[in-house]
Amino acid sequence: MQPVFTLEADRQDITNAIKDRLISLSVTDESGIQSDTLEIKLDDRDRSVRLPRTGAELFLHLGYRNDKLSPMGLFIVDELNMEGPPDTLTIRARAADFRQSLKSQNTRSWENVTLDDLTRTIAGNHQLEPVIAETLKDKTIAHIDQTEESDLHFLTRLARQYDAVSTIKEGRLLFVPKGQGRTASGKDLPAISLTPEQLTRYRFTMTDRGKYTAVIAHWHNSATAQRVPVRVGEPDTKPVYTLRGQHPDEEAAKVAARSKLDSLQRGTQTASLTLPGNPSLRVEGKLTLTGFRNGVDGEWVINQVTHKLGRSGFVTSIRAESVG
Repeated sequence: MQPVFTLEADRQDITNAIKDRLISLSVTDESGIQSDTLEIKLDDRDRSVRLPRTGAELFLHLGYRNDKLSPMGLFIVDELNMEGPPDTLTIRARAADFRQSLKSQNTRSWENVTLDDLTRTIAGNHQLEPVIAETLKDKTIAHIDQTEESDLHFLTRLARQYDAVSTIKEGRLLFVPKGQGRTASGKDLPAISLTPEQLTRYRFTMTDRGKYTAVIAHWHNSATAQRVPVRVGEPDTKPVYTLRGQHPDEEAAKVAARSKLDSLQRGTQTASLTLPGNPSLRVEGKLTLTGFRNGVDGEWVINQVTHKLGRSGFVTSIRAESVG
């Protein structure tokens, strides 16, 4: 199969203008608030490549000839790099969804608000469509302060408390549980099965699984003016992870402790996988690994994907962590 791409710049197809000069093209799909990135390196030996303007919109598709190409997203050019000899031009761009308004600092308090209403309010402020998981919609927050904090950072902090992911894809603001892959429209991503024979390289890292058996969080009891601990996990065992700060009520402390314990236990097995280019692989997508060995076979979730197309072919690199 022959890998191919199409690239539009400000809605003009420039594929034919650059394909014979392409040295490499890579797009990285990131989890959470980190912006997806696109990098294109071109042969500029006669210095005749037309320089794109910073701020130009790039729309990329990747795939194989005679197959439907997969959209990789809309990117905004933010850096040009010229080097030589030999003369090359590198174009770097970031996902268009991470608009500047999301990075502006805000100060406000949220009282007795559901995650659904909070997400919808912030999405509306930035002309984004909210997509929130059904399991999270009715979670109620008694009180939380946003003090000189951007909406981007605030949503990330909130997602961490609920063991969730907050990200922006294709004009949508997503708030979904970690490890439950969703498309930008909120639909489940299909699990993709992989065997050792389908990979060109793999590496698995196992750390001390279950190092922490419990997590303690604190909440403020306004009636007694006391700082009250809440423990989630196994009773009377060590080691125990203690969260800093305190929460406004007991329920918020329990949610934070449970989310942290889930995170600590989930992130103890990681994988780095390389395989022939597969543009259908996306961040937060699920993998089913089989044929490796005990301790590796099973369900994994992708937290970073890089698709790279160059003169040596089309390659996809994945970072993932175990769900079990």
